[in-house]
Amino acid sequence: SASVEAGVARYDSFRLSATHGYRTERGGVGIAVSRRGSQGFSSQNVNGFSFDPDRDASYADRALITADTQANEQLNIRANALRSATDVEFDDGRSQLVQRQFGISAVYENSETHAQTFRLGYASELIDTPVFFSTFRTRRLQGDWQHDLTLERGKALILGLNTASEEGSAGGEKRTL
Repeated sequence: SASVEAGVARYDSFRLSATHGYRTERGGVGIAVSRRGSQGFSSQNVNGFSFDPDRDASYADRALITADTQANEQLNIRANALRSATDVEFDDGRSQLVQRQFGISAVYENSETHAQTFRLGYASELIDTPVFFSTFRTRRLQGDWQHDLTLERGKALILGLNTASEEGSAGGEKRTL
């Protein structure tokens, strides 16, 4: 199935989006893209910091892809990827934000009472505000391995392992967790 939407609003704002998906008995794939924007309005009043009575625009672009498949009777795999970019003007300049996310999971049903889930995810974010000489970056990589055990009706035991690596920086300073 597919859809396309468009709209306009105050402050010369607009919205455009499109989606498309395809599904069979064994799985599917989908994509969604959008763009929102506005020619904006002045972000300050006469008493504000760095007043400039111009119109301050903003734009946001997003793309999402998802997919899943039932590989066999026991194994289900899902994946998704997202990218988002935002550009915002203000009286002294502009800020840009870029976000990226990716995830994949696999659920394997060993038996009626035991299932394993493997997950791997990645996310990053970049915020760039050059007028204030600031750039912020973050990255995260995470992995999970989870066991779901059904002990008896209404009782379950969930066991798992998790690992994560995070990194962040502001300006030139870098920190890893």
